[in-house]
Amino acid sequence: MATVVVAVRAFENRLRAMSLPRVVLTPHLMGRPLGAPGDSARQRATLLAALRLLERATEPGTVIEMPGAYRPVRQRPGETSGEHPHARPGRGRFA
Repeated sequence: MATVVVAVRAFENRLRAMSLPRVVLTPHLMGRPLGAPGDSARQRATLLAALRLLERATEPGTVIEMPGAYRPVRQRPGETSGEHPHARPGRGRFA
């Protein structure tokens, strides 16, 4: 089974030492390797980079780095930290 690991840059040395088949390093915070909650554009870009790496890597141990820096998403009025933008009160987290 083909594998791509998406991980935060903070673990770069350990990931390289593990000799994984393919790795995408991101500039995001630990626990958020795809990007900030609510930042669907950055999350999509990260996933597309992982899929492109899976498709195009020619050698085992290929490591690529996502450009840019972590950018938190500003909360909209009425949202609380950690709340999913489509959550509805009383109907479950993703109702």
